[in-house]
Amino acid sequence: MTAERPAGSVTFTLDGRRIDAQPGETILLAARRHGVDIPHLCHSDGLRADGNCRACVVEIDGERVLAPSCCRFPVDGATVHSESPRARDAQRLVLELLRGEVAGAQRGDAGEIESGRYEVTLRAPAEFVDPKQIEDTVILQRDGAPV
Repeated sequence: MTAERPAGSVTFTLDGRRIDAQPGETILLAARRHGVDIPHLCHSDGLRADGNCRACVVEIDGERVLAPSCCRFPVDGATVHSESPRARDAQRLVLELLRGEVAGAQRGDAGEIESGRYEVTLRAPAEFVDPKQIEDTVILQRDGAPV
Protein backbone atom coordinates (compact mmCIF):
# COMPACT_ATOMS: atom_id res chain seq x y z
CA MET A 1 0.00 0.00 0.00
CA THR A 2 1.35 3.42 -0.95
CA ALA A 3 1.07 6.18 1.64
CA GLU A 4 -0.87 9.19 0.41
CA ARG A 5 0.83 12.52 0.65
CA PRO A 6 -0.92 15.31 2.57
CA ALA A 7 -3.08 17.73 0.57
CA GLY A 8 -1.05 20.63 -0.76
CA SER A 9 2.29 18.92 -0.29
CA VAL A 10 4.80 18.58 -3.10
CA THR A 11 7.18 15.75 -3.90
CA PHE A 12 10.65 16.53 -5.17
CA THR A 13 14.00 14.78 -5.44
CA LEU A 14 16.78 15.86 -3.08
CA ASP A 15 20.20 14.30 -3.67
CA GLY A 16 18.62 11.33 -5.44
CA ARG A 17 15.96 10.74 -2.77
CA ARG A 18 12.26 11.53 -3.29
CA ILE A 19 10.86 13.54 -0.38
CA ASP A 20 7.65 15.38 0.41
CA ALA A 21 7.49 19.01 1.48
CA GLN A 22 4.54 20.23 3.49
CA PRO A 23 2.62 23.33 2.36
CA GLY A 24 4.72 26.42 3.11
CA GLU A 25 7.84 24.37 3.87
CA THR A 26 11.13 25.47 2.31
CA ILE A 27 13.69 23.15 0.77
CA LEU A 28 15.88 23.59 3.87
CA LEU A 29 13.09 22.66 6.30
CA ALA A 30 11.90 19.71 4.20
CA ALA A 31 15.48 18.47 3.98
CA ARG A 32 15.95 18.80 7.74
CA ARG A 33 12.69 16.93 8.42
CA HIS A 34 13.95 14.08 6.20
CA GLY A 35 17.37 13.95 7.89
CA VAL A 36 19.36 15.87 5.26
CA ASP A 37 21.53 18.54 6.86
CA ILE A 38 22.21 21.52 4.56
CA PRO A 39 24.74 24.05 5.94
CA HIS A 40 23.07 27.28 7.07
CA LEU A 41 23.90 30.25 9.25
CA CYS A 42 21.28 32.99 8.96
CA HIS A 43 18.19 30.76 9.21
CA SER A 44 16.60 30.44 12.63
CA ASP A 45 13.26 28.89 13.49
CA GLY A 46 10.69 31.58 14.15
CA LEU A 47 12.47 34.26 12.12
CA ARG A 48 11.80 35.27 8.54
CA ALA A 49 14.18 33.54 6.12
CA ASP A 50 15.97 36.08 3.92
CA GLY A 51 18.76 33.96 2.44
CA ASN A 52 21.35 36.57 3.38
CA CYS A 53 24.35 34.38 4.16
CA ARG A 54 23.99 32.05 1.14
CA ALA A 55 25.57 29.16 3.08
CA CYS A 56 22.54 26.99 2.29
CA VAL A 57 22.64 27.23 -1.50
CA VAL A 58 21.46 24.26 -3.54
CA GLU A 59 21.52 23.43 -7.22
CA ILE A 60 18.13 22.97 -8.91
CA ASP A 61 18.06 21.21 -12.27
CA GLY A 62 17.09 23.57 -15.08
CA GLU A 63 18.10 26.72 -13.21
CA ARG A 64 21.20 28.74 -14.01
CA VAL A 65 21.93 30.08 -10.52
CA LEU A 66 22.16 28.39 -7.15
CA ALA A 67 19.21 28.99 -4.83
CA PRO A 68 19.21 29.64 -1.07
CA SER A 69 17.30 26.67 0.34
CA CYS A 70 16.15 28.57 3.44
CA CYS A 71 13.78 30.81 1.46
CA ARG A 72 13.06 28.68 -1.60
CA PHE A 73 9.94 26.55 -1.82
CA PRO A 74 10.21 23.27 -3.73
CA VAL A 75 8.20 22.65 -6.88
CA ASP A 76 6.48 19.34 -7.50
CA GLY A 77 8.81 17.08 -9.51
CA ALA A 78 11.91 19.31 -9.11
CA THR A 79 15.38 17.80 -8.75
CA VAL A 80 17.49 19.51 -6.09
CA HIS A 81 21.15 18.86 -5.27
CA SER A 82 22.62 19.97 -1.93
CA GLU A 83 25.72 17.80 -2.28
CA SER A 84 26.68 18.32 -5.91
CA PRO A 85 30.23 19.60 -6.51
CA ARG A 86 28.83 22.98 -7.59
CA ALA A 87 26.65 23.36 -4.47
CA ARG A 88 29.42 22.13 -2.11
CA ASP A 89 32.01 24.47 -3.65
CA ALA A 90 29.67 27.44 -3.20
CA GLN A 91 28.83 26.44 0.40
CA ARG A 92 32.53 26.11 1.23
CA LEU A 93 33.37 29.45 -0.37
CA VAL A 94 30.61 31.27 1.51
CA LEU A 95 31.65 29.78 4.84
CA GLU A 96 35.31 30.52 4.13
CA LEU A 97 34.60 34.15 3.23
CA LEU A 98 32.30 34.69 6.20
CA ARG A 99 34.79 33.13 8.58
CA GLY A 100 37.49 35.42 7.27
CA GLU A 101 35.34 38.42 8.17
CA VAL A 102 34.52 37.31 11.71
CA ALA A 103 36.48 39.15 14.38
CA GLY A 104 38.41 36.63 16.45
CA ALA A 105 38.29 33.92 13.81
CA GLN A 106 42.08 33.56 13.91
CA ARG A 107 41.79 32.86 17.65
CA GLY A 108 39.21 30.15 17.05
CA ASP A 109 36.38 32.38 18.31
CA ALA A 110 34.14 32.60 15.23
CA GLY A 111 30.90 31.60 16.91
CA GLU A 112 28.42 29.55 14.90
CA ILE A 113 30.76 29.18 11.92
CA GLU A 114 33.13 27.23 14.15
CA SER A 115 30.48 25.67 16.37
CA GLY A 116 31.74 22.19 15.44
CA ARG A 117 28.81 21.62 13.12
CA TYR A 118 30.36 23.29 10.07
CA GLU A 119 34.09 23.75 10.24
CA VAL A 120 36.02 25.68 7.62
CA THR A 121 39.78 25.61 7.19
CA LEU A 122 40.87 28.90 5.66
CA ARG A 123 43.56 29.05 3.06
CA ALA A 124 46.43 31.25 4.18
CA PRO A 125 47.95 34.02 2.03
CA ALA A 126 51.25 32.84 0.53
CA GLU A 127 53.18 35.87 1.77
CA PHE A 128 52.54 34.96 5.43
CA VAL A 129 53.50 31.30 5.45
CA ASP A 130 55.82 28.84 3.85
CA PRO A 131 54.16 27.77 0.55
CA LYS A 132 54.57 24.13 1.63
CA GLN A 133 52.22 24.77 4.56
CA ILE A 134 49.35 26.32 2.57
CA GLU A 135 46.09 24.40 2.76
CA ASP A 136 44.90 23.85 -0.82
CA THR A 137 41.35 22.98 0.10
CA VAL A 138 38.58 24.22 2.30
CA ILE A 139 37.21 21.43 4.42
CA LEU A 140 33.51 21.41 5.25
CA GLN A 141 32.65 19.12 8.10
CA ARG A 142 29.28 18.06 9.42
CA ASP A 143 29.31 16.90 13.04
CA GLY A 144 33.06 16.29 12.93
CA ALA A 145 33.17 14.25 9.71
CA PRO A 146 34.32 15.63 6.34
CA VAL A 147 31.50 16.19 3.89
